[in-house]
Amino acid sequence: MNNDLFYKIKSRVEIIRTDRNGNVHVNCPFCGKASSRTETHFSFNNTQFHCFVCGAKGGLRKLAEYLSMDTGSITPYIAPHRPVKKQVIPGWTINPKPYLDGLKTNEKRYDEWFRHKRIKAATVDKFQLGFSQLPGTSCKHQRLIVPVFEAGNLIGIRGRAVECGNSCPKWLNATNSKPALFNGDLITTRQVIIITENNVDSCLTMQETENVIAVSSTNGCATWREHWSKAIADSNPKQVIVWLDADLCGGRLHPIDYKSQVNQWFIDHPKSKNIPTTNGVKICNELLSLGCKAMLYQWPLHTPPKYDLGSLLLSRIKQDEDNILY
Repeated sequence: MNNDLFYKIKSRVEIIRTDRNGNVHVNCPFCGKASSRTETHFSFNNTQFHCFVCGAKGGLRKLAEYLSMDTGSITPYIAPHRPVKKQVIPGWTINPKPYLDGLKTNEKRYDEWFRHKRIKAATVDKFQLGFSQLPGTSCKHQRLIVPVFEAGNLIGIRGRAVECGNSCPKWLNATNSKPALFNGDLITTRQVIIITENNVDSCLTMQETENVIAVSSTNGCATWREHWSKAIADSNPKQVIVWLDADLCGGRLHPIDYKSQVNQWFIDHPKSKNIPTTNGVKICNELLSLGCKAMLYQWPLHTPPKYDLGSLLLSRIKQDEDNILY
Protein backbone atom coordinates (compact mmCIF):
# COMPACT_ATOMS: atom_id res chain seq x y z
CA MET A 1 0.00 0.00 0.00
CA ASN A 2 1.00 3.60 -0.44
CA ASN A 3 1.34 4.13 3.31
CA ASP A 4 3.91 1.33 3.50
CA LEU A 5 6.00 2.93 0.76
CA PHE A 6 5.54 6.35 2.36
CA TYR A 7 7.09 5.15 5.63
CA LYS A 8 9.88 3.34 3.76
CA ILE A 9 10.80 6.59 1.95
CA LYS A 10 10.67 8.51 5.23
CA SER A 11 13.16 6.09 6.75
CA ARG A 12 15.53 6.54 3.79
CA VAL A 13 15.72 10.37 3.65
CA GLU A 14 16.92 13.03 6.08
CA ILE A 15 13.77 14.84 7.20
CA ILE A 16 13.98 18.60 7.64
CA ARG A 17 10.51 18.96 9.09
CA THR A 18 6.95 17.64 8.86
CA ASP A 19 4.16 20.21 8.55
CA ARG A 20 0.70 20.15 10.11
CA ASN A 21 -0.77 18.54 6.98
CA GLY A 22 1.61 15.57 7.18
CA ASN A 23 3.81 16.70 4.26
CA VAL A 24 7.46 15.70 4.75
CA HIS A 25 10.01 18.35 3.74
CA VAL A 26 13.49 17.23 2.66
CA ASN A 27 16.32 18.23 0.33
CA CYS A 28 15.29 17.61 -3.26
CA PRO A 29 16.81 14.31 -4.47
CA PHE A 30 16.37 15.41 -8.11
CA CYS A 31 18.00 18.86 -8.24
CA GLY A 32 19.79 18.77 -4.89
CA LYS A 33 18.32 22.06 -3.70
CA ALA A 34 18.93 22.25 0.04
CA SER A 35 16.13 23.09 2.47
CA SER A 36 16.02 24.50 5.96
CA ARG A 37 13.36 24.54 8.64
CA THR A 38 12.35 28.06 7.57
CA GLU A 39 12.63 27.56 3.81
CA THR A 40 11.81 24.27 2.09
CA HIS A 41 11.41 23.44 -1.58
CA PHE A 42 10.68 19.71 -1.82
CA SER A 43 7.97 17.80 0.00
CA PHE A 44 6.07 14.53 -0.27
CA ASN A 45 3.11 12.86 1.40
CA ASN A 46 1.50 9.43 1.20
CA THR A 47 0.44 9.94 -2.44
CA GLN A 48 2.81 12.28 -4.30
CA PHE A 49 5.84 14.60 -4.25
CA HIS A 50 6.73 17.99 -5.70
CA CYS A 51 9.80 20.25 -5.94
CA PHE A 52 9.06 23.94 -6.36
CA VAL A 53 12.57 24.61 -7.70
CA CYS A 54 13.16 22.08 -10.45
CA GLY A 55 9.50 21.18 -10.95
CA ALA A 56 9.94 17.44 -10.37
CA LYS A 57 6.66 15.83 -9.32
CA GLY A 58 4.83 12.54 -9.42
CA GLY A 59 3.64 9.59 -7.38
CA LEU A 60 5.49 7.67 -4.64
CA ARG A 61 6.49 4.86 -7.01
CA LYS A 62 8.46 7.33 -9.15
CA LEU A 63 10.17 8.78 -6.07
CA ALA A 64 11.00 5.35 -4.67
CA GLU A 65 12.44 4.15 -7.99
CA TYR A 66 14.61 7.27 -8.20
CA LEU A 67 15.91 6.47 -4.71
CA SER A 68 16.64 2.88 -5.91
CA MET A 69 14.11 1.42 -3.51
CA ASP A 70 11.96 -1.70 -3.87
CA THR A 71 8.51 -0.36 -4.63
CA GLY A 72 6.66 -3.63 -4.06
CA SER A 73 2.95 -3.66 -4.79
CA ILE A 74 1.36 -0.26 -4.26
CA THR A 75 -1.90 1.36 -5.23
CA PRO A 76 -1.35 4.02 -7.89
CA TYR A 77 -2.49 7.53 -7.00
CA ILE A 78 -5.64 8.61 -8.81
CA ALA A 79 -6.50 12.27 -8.68
CA PRO A 80 -10.05 12.94 -7.46
CA HIS A 81 -12.59 13.84 -10.10
CA ARG A 82 -13.51 17.51 -10.07
CA PRO A 83 -16.55 18.34 -12.20
CA VAL A 84 -16.12 21.25 -14.58
CA LYS A 85 -18.13 24.20 -13.37
CA LYS A 86 -20.72 25.13 -15.93
CA GLN A 87 -20.42 28.73 -17.08
CA VAL A 88 -23.63 30.66 -16.68
CA ILE A 89 -24.15 33.28 -19.39
CA PRO A 90 -25.96 36.35 -18.01
CA GLY A 91 -29.37 36.95 -19.54
CA TRP A 92 -28.62 40.56 -20.45
CA THR A 93 -25.89 39.44 -22.87
CA ILE A 94 -28.29 37.12 -24.71
CA ASN A 95 -31.34 39.39 -24.85
CA PRO A 96 -30.64 42.88 -23.44
CA LYS A 97 -34.08 44.33 -24.23
CA PRO A 98 -35.87 43.03 -21.09
CA TYR A 99 -33.09 44.41 -18.91
CA LEU A 100 -33.10 47.84 -20.58
CA ASP A 101 -36.90 47.97 -20.47
CA GLY A 102 -36.76 47.11 -16.78
CA LEU A 103 -34.52 50.10 -16.09
CA LYS A 104 -37.19 52.40 -17.53
CA THR A 105 -39.86 51.14 -15.12
CA ASN A 106 -38.07 52.48 -12.04
CA GLU A 107 -39.12 56.13 -11.83
CA LYS A 108 -36.78 56.59 -8.86
CA ARG A 109 -33.89 56.76 -11.29
CA TYR A 110 -34.59 60.41 -12.14
CA ASP A 111 -34.39 61.57 -8.52
CA GLU A 112 -31.32 59.46 -7.76
CA TRP A 113 -29.35 60.71 -10.76
CA PHE A 114 -30.30 64.33 -10.11
CA ARG A 115 -29.34 63.98 -6.45
CA HIS A 116 -26.01 62.40 -7.37
CA LYS A 117 -24.77 64.91 -9.95
CA ARG A 118 -27.64 67.05 -11.19
CA ILE A 119 -28.23 64.75 -14.13
CA LYS A 120 -31.49 65.85 -15.73
CA ALA A 121 -34.36 63.58 -16.80
CA ALA A 122 -33.65 64.17 -20.50
CA THR A 123 -30.06 63.00 -20.01
CA VAL A 124 -31.22 59.93 -18.06
CA ASP A 125 -33.44 59.00 -21.01
CA LYS A 126 -30.81 59.83 -23.65
CA PHE A 127 -28.17 57.54 -22.15
CA GLN A 128 -30.72 55.00 -20.79
CA LEU A 129 -29.42 55.47 -17.24
CA GLY A 130 -31.09 53.50 -14.48
CA PHE A 131 -31.22 52.71 -10.78
CA SER A 132 -31.25 49.02 -9.82
CA GLN A 133 -29.12 46.12 -8.65
CA LEU A 134 -26.14 45.32 -10.84
CA PRO A 135 -26.55 41.83 -12.38
CA GLY A 136 -23.98 39.14 -11.71
CA THR A 137 -22.19 40.79 -8.78
CA SER A 138 -22.08 40.20 -5.03
CA CYS A 139 -23.40 43.69 -4.33
CA LYS A 140 -27.12 43.55 -3.47
CA HIS A 141 -27.60 47.30 -3.12
CA GLN A 142 -29.33 49.55 -5.61
CA ARG A 143 -26.80 51.32 -7.83
CA LEU A 144 -26.77 54.05 -10.44
CA ILE A 145 -26.67 52.08 -13.68
CA VAL A 146 -24.79 53.12 -16.83
CA PRO A 147 -25.38 50.86 -19.88
CA VAL A 148 -22.44 50.69 -22.28
CA PHE A 149 -23.04 50.32 -26.03
CA GLU A 150 -20.77 49.58 -28.96
CA ALA A 151 -22.03 49.58 -32.54
CA GLY A 152 -25.52 49.85 -31.08
CA ASN A 153 -25.20 46.68 -28.99
CA LEU A 154 -25.21 46.50 -25.19
CA ILE A 155 -21.75 45.16 -24.25
CA GLY A 156 -21.45 46.24 -20.63
CA ILE A 157 -23.23 47.56 -17.57
CA ARG A 158 -21.58 49.87 -15.04
CA GLY A 159 -22.88 50.42 -11.52
CA ARG A 160 -21.99 53.35 -9.26
CA ALA A 161 -22.50 52.87 -5.50
CA VAL A 162 -24.88 55.21 -3.67
CA GLU A 163 -26.28 53.04 -0.86
CA CYS A 164 -23.34 50.75 -0.13
CA GLY A 165 -21.32 52.90 2.26
CA ASN A 166 -17.86 51.34 2.52
CA SER A 167 -19.10 47.76 2.14
CA CYS A 168 -18.77 47.58 -1.67
CA PRO A 169 -16.51 49.10 -4.35
CA LYS A 170 -17.50 52.50 -5.69
CA TRP A 171 -17.72 51.21 -9.28
CA LEU A 172 -18.54 47.68 -10.44
CA ASN A 173 -19.07 46.05 -13.83
CA ALA A 174 -21.76 43.47 -14.46
CA THR A 175 -20.54 39.95 -15.23
CA ASN A 176 -19.36 39.54 -18.86
CA SER A 177 -19.04 43.31 -19.40
CA LYS A 178 -16.43 44.23 -21.99
CA PRO A 179 -14.14 47.29 -21.84
CA ALA A 180 -15.23 49.97 -24.28
CA LEU A 181 -14.96 53.64 -25.17
CA PHE A 182 -18.11 55.13 -23.68
CA ASN A 183 -19.94 57.26 -26.30
CA GLY A 184 -17.47 56.08 -28.92
CA ASP A 185 -20.39 55.46 -31.31
CA LEU A 186 -21.17 59.20 -31.26
CA ILE A 187 -17.83 60.28 -32.70
CA THR A 188 -17.96 61.74 -36.22
CA THR A 189 -15.58 64.00 -38.12
CA ARG A 190 -14.59 67.55 -37.14
CA GLN A 191 -15.93 67.58 -33.60
CA VAL A 192 -14.71 68.89 -30.27
CA ILE A 193 -14.06 65.79 -28.18
CA ILE A 194 -13.69 65.89 -24.41
CA ILE A 195 -12.15 62.90 -22.65
CA THR A 196 -13.41 62.65 -19.08
CA GLU A 197 -12.42 60.46 -16.15
CA ASN A 198 -15.62 58.43 -15.98
CA ASN A 199 -18.89 57.77 -17.79
CA VAL A 200 -21.00 59.97 -15.50
CA ASP A 201 -18.76 62.96 -16.25
CA SER A 202 -19.22 62.24 -19.95
CA CYS A 203 -23.01 62.32 -19.61
CA LEU A 204 -22.85 65.50 -17.54
CA THR A 205 -20.53 67.24 -19.96
CA MET A 206 -22.79 66.54 -22.94
CA GLN A 207 -25.81 67.63 -20.92
CA GLU A 208 -24.34 71.02 -20.07
CA THR A 209 -22.17 71.76 -23.12
CA GLU A 210 -23.43 72.07 -26.67
CA ASN A 211 -21.69 70.72 -29.76
CA VAL A 212 -19.19 68.45 -28.00
CA ILE A 213 -18.79 64.69 -27.70
CA ALA A 214 -17.62 63.48 -24.28
CA VAL A 215 -16.03 60.03 -24.09
CA SER A 216 -14.38 57.93 -21.39
CA SER A 217 -13.08 54.46 -20.65
CA THR A 218 -15.61 52.16 -19.03
CA ASN A 219 -12.94 51.12 -16.50
CA GLY A 220 -11.45 54.52 -15.67
CA CYS A 221 -8.84 56.60 -17.48
CA ALA A 222 -6.00 54.42 -16.19
CA THR A 223 -7.27 51.65 -18.51
CA TRP A 224 -7.30 53.77 -21.65
CA ARG A 225 -6.54 51.79 -24.84
CA GLU A 226 -4.23 53.10 -27.54
CA HIS A 227 -6.63 52.16 -30.34
CA TRP A 228 -9.21 54.54 -28.85
CA SER A 229 -6.73 57.39 -29.28
CA LYS A 230 -6.23 56.31 -32.88
CA ALA A 231 -10.00 56.21 -33.49
CA ILE A 232 -10.29 59.76 -32.18
CA ALA A 233 -7.36 60.93 -34.30
CA ASP A 234 -8.83 59.27 -37.40
CA SER A 235 -12.01 61.34 -36.96
CA ASN A 236 -9.94 64.51 -37.59
CA PRO A 237 -11.37 66.35 -34.55
CA LYS A 238 -11.39 70.13 -34.25
CA GLN A 239 -9.90 69.78 -30.80
CA VAL A 240 -9.46 67.15 -28.10
CA ILE A 241 -9.54 68.16 -24.46
CA VAL A 242 -8.32 65.74 -21.81
CA TRP A 243 -10.20 66.94 -18.74
CA LEU A 244 -8.85 65.97 -15.33
CA ASP A 245 -10.21 66.74 -11.89
CA ALA A 246 -8.19 68.48 -9.23
CA ASP A 247 -7.31 65.07 -7.80
CA LEU A 248 -5.45 64.13 -10.99
CA CYS A 249 -7.29 60.94 -11.91
CA GLY A 250 -7.41 59.62 -8.38
CA GLY A 251 -3.77 60.44 -7.67
CA ARG A 252 -2.59 61.99 -4.43
CA LEU A 253 -0.31 64.63 -5.91
CA HIS A 254 -1.48 68.16 -5.11
CA PRO A 255 -2.63 69.84 -8.37
CA ILE A 256 -0.56 72.96 -7.79
CA ASP A 257 2.55 70.82 -7.36
CA TYR A 258 1.72 68.91 -10.52
CA LYS A 259 1.12 72.11 -12.48
CA SER A 260 4.47 73.52 -11.42
CA GLN A 261 6.17 70.27 -12.42
CA VAL A 262 4.61 70.41 -15.88
CA ASN A 263 5.51 74.08 -16.34
CA GLN A 264 9.11 73.38 -15.30
CA TRP A 265 9.22 70.47 -17.75
CA PHE A 266 8.50 72.73 -20.70
CA ILE A 267 11.03 75.28 -19.47
CA ASP A 268 13.68 72.57 -19.32
CA HIS A 269 12.53 70.96 -22.59
CA PRO A 270 11.34 73.84 -24.82
CA LYS A 271 11.16 71.67 -27.95
CA SER A 272 9.20 68.85 -26.33
CA LYS A 273 5.61 68.17 -27.36
CA ASN A 274 5.02 65.58 -24.66
CA ILE A 275 3.73 66.00 -21.13
CA PRO A 276 5.39 64.04 -18.31
CA THR A 277 3.31 60.89 -18.04
CA THR A 278 1.25 60.53 -14.85
CA ASN A 279 -1.91 58.38 -14.82
CA GLY A 280 -4.32 59.59 -17.50
CA VAL A 281 -1.87 62.18 -18.84
CA LYS A 282 -0.51 59.55 -21.22
CA ILE A 283 -3.75 59.91 -23.17
CA CYS A 284 -2.78 63.44 -24.14
CA ASN A 285 0.69 62.28 -25.17
CA GLU A 286 -0.80 59.63 -27.45
CA LEU A 287 -3.10 62.16 -29.11
CA LEU A 288 -0.26 64.64 -29.60
CA SER A 289 1.88 61.94 -31.21
CA LEU A 290 -1.00 61.18 -33.60
CA GLY A 291 -1.16 64.80 -34.74
CA CYS A 292 -4.28 65.83 -32.78
CA LYS A 293 -4.75 69.32 -31.44
CA ALA A 294 -4.89 68.04 -27.88
CA MET A 295 -4.93 69.97 -24.65
CA LEU A 296 -4.67 68.80 -21.04
CA TYR A 297 -6.96 70.74 -18.71
CA GLN A 298 -7.24 70.49 -14.96
CA TRP A 299 -9.90 72.15 -12.84
CA PRO A 300 -8.47 74.55 -10.24
CA LEU A 301 -9.25 73.96 -6.59
CA HIS A 302 -11.55 76.98 -6.30
CA THR A 303 -14.02 75.87 -8.97
CA PRO A 304 -17.60 74.98 -8.02
CA PRO A 305 -18.84 71.35 -8.07
CA LYS A 306 -18.93 69.54 -11.39
CA TYR A 307 -22.66 69.96 -11.87
CA ASP A 308 -22.08 73.70 -12.33
CA LEU A 309 -20.08 73.05 -15.50
CA GLY A 310 -22.92 74.42 -17.59
CA SER A 311 -22.22 75.81 -21.03
CA LEU A 312 -19.19 77.61 -19.54
CA LEU A 313 -16.96 74.56 -19.82
CA LEU A 314 -15.34 75.41 -23.14
CA SER A 315 -15.24 79.15 -22.49
CA ARG A 316 -13.54 78.56 -19.15
CA ILE A 317 -11.01 76.33 -20.80
CA LYS A 318 -10.22 79.07 -23.32
CA GLN A 319 -10.12 81.92 -20.81
CA ASP A 320 -8.55 80.38 -17.73
CA GLU A 321 -5.07 80.10 -19.20
CA ASP A 322 -3.50 79.69 -15.78
CA ASN A 323 -4.98 76.20 -15.60
CA ILE A 324 -3.97 75.06 -19.07
CA LEU A 325 -1.21 72.51 -18.72
CA TYR A 326 -0.53 72.34 -22.44
